[in-house]
Amino acid sequence: MYKFTEKVNNVQKQTAYVLYMILGSYFHRSVCGNEALETTLFLHYRDMPVKRQEQLEERVIRDADKALENVRDVLCEMNCDAVLVPQKEEFALRFETGFETVQAVVDRKGCYRIQVR
Repeated sequence: MYKFTEKVNNVQKQTAYVLYMILGSYFHRSVCGNEALETTLFLHYRDMPVKRQEQLEERVIRDADKALENVRDVLCEMNCDAVLVPQKEEFALRFETGFETVQAVVDRKGCYRIQVR
């Protein structure tokens, strides 16, 4: 949980929010069912310096374009449910349409991988 009294640079949560924001934008509409977790991730993201936000966003866009290259045209017409799953060592994000699932996993160091299933 995000604590206003305790500043913590959580790279995993910052990266997870950028992935959530960028990958969700590839769909016609993306809905997250866990608003509390979404807000927590946003608050960690907002604590990042603007220059670092921009650099991370550019890197995620470049990697997402490459990973979603073959399905990008289909995804833009679909709605999806965004499922955020904090796990012990990794943070998983799934964008489920019923046909295609885009998944991203972020480790504690902020390294991530994007897949289409």
